[in-house]
Amino acid sequence: MGGGTSLSPEAFVAAYEPDQILLDVRTPGEFEDGHLAGAINMNVTSGDFRERAATLPIGEPVYVYCASGVRSSRAAAVLEELGHTEVYNVGGYGELARAGAATEE
Repeated sequence: MGGGTSLSPEAFVAAYEPDQILLDVRTPGEFEDGHLAGAINMNVTSGDFRERAATLPIGEPVYVYCASGVRSSRAAAVLEELGHTEVYNVGGYGELARAGAATEE
């Protein structure tokens, strides 16, 4: 497997519920510059990403984004390896914000 199920920004905005898991896998600096409301920052390039991702509950939808979709695809593949079956790669932060996803700074 690899990369999760791709969702367009518009499909994400329509499907996402605030109580669902939303991962921002960018760096902490990128996250601090702005992120989607309710997102949890787990930097996919950090050495502890797999360990941190293993703490997420299995069986719930997980939405993953980064800046362009490349890192989120990598993160989604790791989540699938850990047993997550409902992983959605929703692409990049800028596209999501332009599609109407709620943001925070």
